[in-house]
Amino acid sequence: MIRAFTLIELLVVVAIMLALMAMLLPLGQEAMYRAKATKTVRRIDDVFEALTRVGMEDGGPAAALQRRANLGGVITFTRDVTQRLPEPAAGGGAWQTVTARHRFGFPWNREDLLSSGDPDQATVVRDGVNTIVSSVTLGQLDSSATVRLLELAGALPRDIATTPVDESAVAYAGRSQSSAWNDAWGGPLAIGFGLYQPDTSKRVADAVRLYRFSRAVYIAVAAGGPSAPTPIGDPIADAAMVWQLANQICQPTSDTTWDERAFVAPPWRGVKQGREADGERRRALLSAPADLR
Repeated sequence: MIRAFTLIELLVVVAIMLALMAMLLPLGQEAMYRAKATKTVRRIDDVFEALTRVGMEDGGPAAALQRRANLGGVITFTRDVTQRLPEPAAGGGAWQTVTARHRFGFPWNREDLLSSGDPDQATVVRDGVNTIVSSVTLGQLDSSATVRLLELAGALPRDIATTPVDESAVAYAGRSQSSAWNDAWGGPLAIGFGLYQPDTSKRVADAVRLYRFSRAVYIAVAAGGPSAPTPIGDPIADAAMVWQLANQICQPTSDTTWDERAFVAPPWRGVKQGREADGERRRALLSAPADLR
């Protein structure tokens, strides 16, 4: 004769099953997070690789990105026959005063050997000596060119200039976990950029002599992951929200912040998967910056 379970025995079995589910659920959620994070890191790496190839046969990535993504500054130069100094060519852009934090008068990680009067410069003590450096943190880079940079990376469809609609911006508003311009959670990627270019002919000539280059574009990519803010449909605003969130989560303290010192002692390499230590325990992903010349 088969004995039936008593009510107490059934309740014990149910309690055990609930306890096991409570133990396994976080493990399942963590496994899902890691799978999506791995996919997102691959997409970020693909964007980086594509941007480093832009302009390889046309003056290098920095000049090509500056021109094609409309990052500002002087794109092409001519030579002043009187002073024998480089000057902006006709239609080749214009000097831009270094006032915004993402516009560098000097290389991000190099001493200022040319001037100490720019507002973007800060005096720090390095090896016991006061040194002027470009003191800017990663979060101060500008994310407003995200759509154009993702387009150049091949992650977004190319905008057709002859049509009144910006196809790239329209596509960027689409939320899909499989889209190359989104992370694996379906949130938009954001790209922060900084532009190094001296703002006078004399400083360009001096930079070539001192640094061996006078133009660089710094690029970093962010993803909001499972904590991405709800997009509002404005590409610039959506990218800015993701950029700010990722920097806030991934750089919570001074020793985890990417600044001019980080090029010597990086707080992380590749793509960082940040997580808040307390509070909402939000997560986001943020790459170390690439120096493209």
